[in-house]
Amino acid sequence: MKVVLTCLPLFNHVFTPPLSLAYLKAYLQQDKDIEVKALDLEIDYFRSPVIQRSSVLYWDKLWSRDYGIQEEDKPILDDFAQKILFEKPKAIGFSVAHSSFLFTRYVSQAIKKINPEIYIIYGGRYFCLRPPWRKLIAQWHRDFLDVDCIVKNEGEESLNEIIGALKNGVRLKLCKGTTIRSGDSIIDGGDRGLIEDIDSIPFPDFSDFLKSDYLADYLRIVFSRGCIGQCVYCVENDTMGAIRYRSADNVLKELKLRISQGYRKFQLCDLALNSQIKPLLDICRNIVEERIDIEFLFSEFRNAPQLTPEGFALLYRSGFRTICFGTESGSQRILDKMAKGVRLETIENNFRDAHNAGLKVILYLMVGFPGETEETFLETLDMLRRNKDFIDGITAVAPTEICGGSRIHDNLEKYDLKVSTLFNYPDTWESSDGKNCFQWRKTIADRMHQ
Repeated sequence: MKVVLTCLPLFNHVFTPPLSLAYLKAYLQQDKDIEVKALDLEIDYFRSPVIQRSSVLYWDKLWSRDYGIQEEDKPILDDFAQKILFEKPKAIGFSVAHSSFLFTRYVSQAIKKINPEIYIIYGGRYFCLRPPWRKLIAQWHRDFLDVDCIVKNEGEESLNEIIGALKNGVRLKLCKGTTIRSGDSIIDGGDRGLIEDIDSIPFPDFSDFLKSDYLADYLRIVFSRGCIGQCVYCVENDTMGAIRYRSADNVLKELKLRISQGYRKFQLCDLALNSQIKPLLDICRNIVEERIDIEFLFSEFRNAPQLTPEGFALLYRSGFRTICFGTESGSQRILDKMAKGVRLETIENNFRDAHNAGLKVILYLMVGFPGETEETFLETLDMLRRNKDFIDGITAVAPTEICGGSRIHDNLEKYDLKVSTLFNYPDTWESSDGKNCFQWRKTIADRMHQ
C-alpha cells in the first residue's frame, strides 16, 4: 500500500521540514505493509524558474496573501501533479493551510482527472475548526468533487483508519473524525476522541527531507498539543482539544535522536508552551541534568503568574534564548475584553524576570480590538515605555482581524460590530458607530511602529 503525503505552497515556508507530514508518515508506517512517501513541494516551488528569477516574489506572495494562481504557476503545478503520480500511490494525503488552498485544489483536481481511482484525502490546518463550526466541513466537502475524504482536526488516528481500510481493499463509508464522499452524498463521521497519551505517537519521521534543501539549520518540535487559553479572537485555542504534554523522558529521547541526526537548534511549535508549567519545567530539568547542549530559537508563551524568576532561569539553562509573549495589549480593559485571563502587573513582571534571566523578550501586539479607544491605545504605549529596558523586540503590531470560527464569531452581539462589514479581505470590519474602522486601526498601528 503506497501513500503520498504532501503540502503545496505556501504552506510550510522553506526554512525547515514540515512537522505535520513527518508526524503522519511516522504514524502510518507503524503498519509495515504501508509505504509512505512525504513530498514537500514548497521546496520545489521555491526553486522553480518563476521564483528563481526573483526570490522576492516568494516572500511577496507569502506576506501579502497573494494566493491566486497565475498563468506562470500552472506549468509548475502540473509538474507537481506528475511528480506525485510518479510515486504510483493508491492514496494521496494533502495537508492544507488557508495559504495553500488554491494550489492544493488545482493539483488534486488535476490528479483526479488523470487517474480517478486514486483516493484523495484532505486534512491539515484548513480543516481544524472549533466545535461550533466543525459542521461546515461537510458542507465544504460537497463542492470538492475530487476529494474522497477530509480528516478533521487531530489527524493521526483517523488517517490511519482510512488508509488501513484501503490497504484491505475497503473504502470506508463512515469514519470518526472525517467526512467521506459516498456517491453524491457526504457522510460526516462526527468527532474523534483525542490521542490522550501523546507519548504513544512515534517521533516525526523526517527521512524524506534533506537538511541541505532548507534555508535554516534548526528543526521543529513540540512538547504539547492544545492550549488552555480562551482568547476570544483566536481560532486555534481549542481546535486540538484539551492540553496534553509529552513526558520529559519522551522529549529527551527525541532530542537525543535529533542530535545524532545533526541538529542542535530547535523551533518549538506549541500553541502556548506554558499552558501547564510543571510538565514544561520537568522537561527543562531533564535537559539540564543530562547536560544536553541545545538551543531553542523560538517559543511562544502566555503571560502568566506561574512564570517565576526561578522558572525563567531554568528555561535559560536548558537552552531557551528567545521567548515570544502573546501579550497583545497593555490596557487591562482590552485584556479583559480579549479574555486573556491575566493582570497587567503579571505581564510586566514576566518581561522583567525573563530579561533578568538572560532571555530575549519578544512581543506580539494587536491594536484596534473591539472596544479599543485612543485612551486604551495610549495605555499600551505607556506599558511599552515603562518596560522598554526589558523588551528586545516586537514581531508585529497587527490591526485586529475578526476571524470566522473564533469566540467573537460565536457571540457577535457582544462586540458591538457592524455585521455587514465582517469577514472580508482585507478585513474592513467596523464598530456599530463606525469609529473603529480599518483606516483607524491601520493609523494606530503605524503610530505604534513610530
